[in-house]
Amino acid sequence: MRLVYWLLVVHGIVCLLGAFFPFYPPVFLFYWFFPGHFAIKLIIVLLVGAFQVVYGGYLLLKRRWHVRWYWLALSVFVFAGLLLIFPALHPPGLFTGLLGETSAEPPYPSARPGAERPDDIIPTPGGPQYRANVHQEGVENPWPPIETKEESLDENVICIYRTYIETKAGEARNNIIRVVTPGGDIRSLSLHASNIPNGIEVKQGMEWHGPHSVAQVLIMEISQDIEPGQYTLEISVEIDGKSYGKVPCTIKVTSETTPTSAPQPIPQQPAELPLRITSVTSPVRPLANVTLVAETLPEAECYITIDYGPSGVQSLRPKIADGSGKVSWTWTVGNFRGIWEIVVKASYGGETVSRYTLLTIQ
Repeated sequence: MRLVYWLLVVHGIVCLLGAFFPFYPPVFLFYWFFPGHFAIKLIIVLLVGAFQVVYGGYLLLKRRWHVRWYWLALSVFVFAGLLLIFPALHPPGLFTGLLGETSAEPPYPSARPGAERPDDIIPTPGGPQYRANVHQEGVENPWPPIETKEESLDENVICIYRTYIETKAGEARNNIIRVVTPGGDIRSLSLHASNIPNGIEVKQGMEWHGPHSVAQVLIMEISQDIEPGQYTLEISVEIDGKSYGKVPCTIKVTSETTPTSAPQPIPQQPAELPLRITSVTSPVRPLANVTLVAETLPEAECYITIDYGPSGVQSLRPKIADGSGKVSWTWTVGNFRGIWEIVVKASYGGETVSRYTLLTIQ
């Protein structure tokens, strides 16, 4: 029985860690599907984890000491309360809204009240994703996927980012800057925006570290008083203290009012290579077959990788899109229970784009 008690303690520790770093599938799914304020969900997970640790420790030590039940209950709440000190301070607005007040400075736009936005940040095991790019089986996505560009900063460094953002004045938009180094891991990623016009403020949001890649969210806050127009920012990328140059990001600010004079011609952005994941078999059982279907330009070269986290990354055979632009892969998943990231890439005419979706194995 002592083994069971130890397993209870270990599982409680995993839940506590998963409360802050949602790598544990049950905690991740709880955050995703359970309605309510994030602070409430965090407190619930911490209480459950603290109870398992305290109760498991009590079962291991009860032969030596006789402890009253109310001391156990007090220990659970004190333990969970101590763990809440850091998230209560970082960010300070975490618990804002529980008593009716609203936060003036939420940590990133997805945490703000109101309608969902296509570039809200969704945490996934493979890093932050845009809401519009997260595909759920059987659920129609109301937004077109957010286009990103993949650019080689070095022979071993790839940067994936948004080059063009269209927004209204007074709003905020997210730009996920993802850096991938297939040959090694990244210890630190520093992003610095320059050429920032008056009326636009760039803030750093969440940061995610994974195998051979790091993703950081830049929050573009647009002033209500800014003049409509196009503004091009430059983002410097520094990896482990070494500079790898700059990548551009153009922000087009539109006016909410209808102009009375004839509209001026707006410079057209070059059309990016289309790529859309139309379907994926999910959720599935371990050792089941999964089929993913995507659409792009005919004759485009297509690639797919599945990131199983600690179990490694699986790359399937590249394919060429058929005459209608469709491409599909079917493979057998391993015994890797959890929520994993699938990356589909298409390359045509020297341009490469990527799309992401999730695979649930349960």
